[in-house]
Amino acid sequence: MFKKFIKIILLSLLIVLITLQTSIVFAEDESPLRLEVLTDKDDYQVDDEIIYHIELTNHSEFSANDIILRVELPKELELIQSDSEIKVNNELVWELESLDSLEQSTLTFTTKLKTDTSEVPIIKPELAESSDGGNGSVDTSETTPPKTGDETNILGYLVIFVLSVASFVIAYLIYRKKQVSKASIVGVLLIGILISPISSINATGKQFSFTETSNIKVGDAEYDLIFTVEATITEELTLAGDWEMDDDDLLNWKLSWTPTNESKSYDIYRSYTGEAADFERIAENILEDHYYAKDFEINGEAYYYVTISG
Repeated sequence: MFKKFIKIILLSLLIVLITLQTSIVFAEDESPLRLEVLTDKDDYQVDDEIIYHIELTNHSEFSANDIILRVELPKELELIQSDSEIKVNNELVWELESLDSLEQSTLTFTTKLKTDTSEVPIIKPELAESSDGGNGSVDTSETTPPKTGDETNILGYLVIFVLSVASFVIAYLIYRKKQVSKASIVGVLLIGILISPISSINATGKQFSFTETSNIKVGDAEYDLIFTVEATITEELTLAGDWEMDDDDLLNWKLSWTPTNESKSYDIYRSYTGEAADFERIAENILEDHYYAKDFEINGEAYYYVTISG
């Protein structure tokens, strides 16, 4: 009877471990930016100018940095006007420093069919493989930003911790009972060891890219434009907070975090409601691993998160 019970526990722990690992991989595969390509109409005559509006929106709860948008024009189209700073033959390039959570940037260019469609040299950009595995489809699943005092995903981490501790307790009971093989003890211990580190996973900055193709009809022919987006999504660091006197002997709420090898400076965001849309950047390029939060409202309630800025 005891052996059957142990086997059920082992199987349950393995299923939970596999589920947790799968969910983590899925979260890392999400793309935070959404690209929408708009034109003033669907069909054009051969002499018409085609006006493009590109809407690039950050649908994540994090900051997207070092954004590069590339547009490859087909050889049959020529560029008339663009707000792009870089133009190389049939390729347009926009470079954006950052897009905060829910922020949108609109880019424009105008093109038309060439009067002479003879062969011209084309520079093909190197298109990075889409991180979401599709043809430019973007997953915009929302998450809640971690903050001091927040309970975001705390239940998941609590479950992981309890399962990890339970694994070691079960292993100890097995050892005391001596009714099962040593292999079972080793199995339970391995599960406990594997589950434990999951609760401490904390990504900081992650590069991603994706491509989309937009089709336009001019006269009786159709042409494809290729759009490529590259960026780095900066996720929050885990915060700790405590009341402390600053250098001017004033009592403040001290936010602190653990630096990473990739981080050199940080941006601080605050909200008085805890809603994602209400967070605003209150400090940037902080070089220390702490920040003294001030300017509380009367009820003293505020929410914070920190991102790596450099």
